[in-house]
Amino acid sequence: MIKQIYFDAGKVIFTRKAPDGDHIAEILGFSKEDYGDIMQKIIELQSKKENDKFWSIRTIEDEYLYLNEFHRKMCEYLKHPYDDELITKLSECRIKADFVINDGVVETLKILKSKYKLSILSNALPS
Repeated sequence: MIKQIYFDAGKVIFTRKAPDGDHIAEILGFSKEDYGDIMQKIIELQSKKENDKFWSIRTIEDEYLYLNEFHRKMCEYLKHPYDDELITKLSECRIKADFVINDGVVETLKILKSKYKLSILSNALPS
């Protein structure tokens, strides 16, 4: 007998209208297709301390601190000039993303809620 149903938040409950990488690529002047490769390279260049910092993000403030440093490194890697305003803008592409609730989710959750205890389980960042 089902007692509780868990849902993953990302791509199940909600989806981004446009990937954050599209916006960041546009701002920094490279193709959105290259974003994944560039982001992966920055991650590979991180120290263990920086990697641990990512995995210990628990608050929006922690997320901003991590992302600001990540985007500084991205600009340095790309040899793109930056200032605090640009770094904040890049981080906000991630934190203030344009999420939308997927079609049919609200109706489905209302039906399920009448019969089951519902929970969301996600490894998503606080934002």
